[in-house]
Amino acid sequence: MTFRFLFQCGGPAVYAVTVIGTQGMVAMPSIMLEPVTEQRLAERARREGVSEEDLLRALIEDGLDDLDDIQMAVERLNAPLQPLTSIQARARLGLED
Repeated sequence: MTFRFLFQCGGPAVYAVTVIGTQGMVAMPSIMLEPVTEQRLAERARREGVSEEDLLRALIEDGLDDLDDIQMAVERLNAPLQPLTSIQARARLGLED
């Protein structure tokens, strides 16, 4: 049994969620791209020798990793750690002689 739900959250993007069977759910977002963006995606995928789907998956995963890194950096900048001397750092790491 498969159900497909379409919804729009402002702007031109349309999202779709597909529910497959009764045991699990597979979310498959669908977005509408501007024609120029779609063309750039197709050209990049062709140049790299991958499918558009694989390229999008990699871009999304890498983008999420980048966002996580940025968030961590901002959090650390907002709550900086106390500077340590080399002796204090070695002690905290259990590297005392």
